[in-house]
Amino acid sequence: MGKITIDRKEPAVEVSAWYEDFDGNVQKWRDSFYTLWRYQLTWDFAYRIDVRETRSKGTYVSLLIRKAYKEQVLETMDDLGYKNILTSDTKVGIVYGFETPEVEDIEDLVIDY
Repeated sequence: MGKITIDRKEPAVEVSAWYEDFDGNVQKWRDSFYTLWRYQLTWDFAYRIDVRETRSKGTYVSLLIRKAYKEQVLETMDDLGYKNILTSDTKVGIVYGFETPEVEDIEDLVIDY
């Protein structure tokens, strides 16, 4: 397979918040995550939103969001009970996958890093 070219770069923000810092119980944590997910389905503010886990510190919510939504997302997360929210500015590379000859016959493109 040939080289894939980044068609566009956009500023983004990595956001994470640990369960151990969350203001509430497990059910409220779940409900708050699903609320973020529903907002994502409506507003498309994130490139990625999921729950992850580490052996050392436990479970956390991880989002990669569009920079323009940073303040609204942080305010919403705080309102939902997320505390000690960590953010980091980053960039996202956008690939117009279905317009790239190397992947024209592929139905989905997964980038592994």
